[in-house]
Amino acid sequence: MPLPRRAATVRTRRGQIHRVTAMPPPQQAPEPAGLQLLLQPEVVAPNHPPPAPPAPAAVPAPPQPQGEARYRRPLVRLQAVPNEDHVPDNYGDGPDELGITPAVYQALERHLPPDLAGAPAEVKRYFMRSVLRNYVPSPSQRIRTQNQREYRERILSAYQPLHPELYTNDPSTFILPAFLQAINGNTEESITSIMMEPAPGVFAFPMLKPSFCQMLMSEIAGFHVDDSEVTLNICLGKHFTGADMYFRGIRCGNHVNSGTHDEVLIDV
Repeated sequence: MPLPRRAATVRTRRGQIHRVTAMPPPQQAPEPAGLQLLLQPEVVAPNHPPPAPPAPAAVPAPPQPQGEARYRRPLVRLQAVPNEDHVPDNYGDGPDELGITPAVYQALERHLPPDLAGAPAEVKRYFMRSVLRNYVPSPSQRIRTQNQREYRERILSAYQPLHPELYTNDPSTFILPAFLQAINGNTEESITSIMMEPAPGVFAFPMLKPSFCQMLMSEIAGFHVDDSEVTLNICLGKHFTGADMYFRGIRCGNHVNSGTHDEVLIDV
């Protein structure tokens, strides 16, 4: 943008007239407002201190666990050495629903860490149950184990041995005298005297009497009980007849020893 010009008329002493054009002085551009703010020094009144920064917001404290939750640690270890001076609490007169007796609770309480030993009895029981639960069978497992125990006792009470001499603990009835002599000698010569090497690196030695092996096989053949859901008879080393397959259903505990009906038995 061109600058404005100023014209003036000047008369000299000789009467000559000259026209003179004057240029105005250049004007400085105004400084930006932002720059003025930066250059202006901060003026603080001497009687008024600067304002304090705002206080941070108060963070509420996390809620403290109550009851049993106070003693639930990520990892609590039992003490290897029991505290014999600690007096355990009373945990009733009989076993609980898991089958754990009060004596077990009292013995385990002496192994609790010190910060847990002073907790209420129910809190300690809760912790000890969580430990013992890994070693105590479930109610269904206890019932199954009890049924199997009763089943074995019923067989033992009703079974008539074919060879009663098999059920004695006398080693001379089923072990060869040469083997007993070698073991009692306990020397390298006595052991190697009964050993054979039918193949390189394969050693064998006679141990059981042939008469004992024959009686054992006949006892097993007379004691055979088929209590499986699917039975497959396979000839293993001897000739026999009746290689049949039986399909039978699963019976409840009240009828596991009852007779078999034609409609529940399929022979293939």
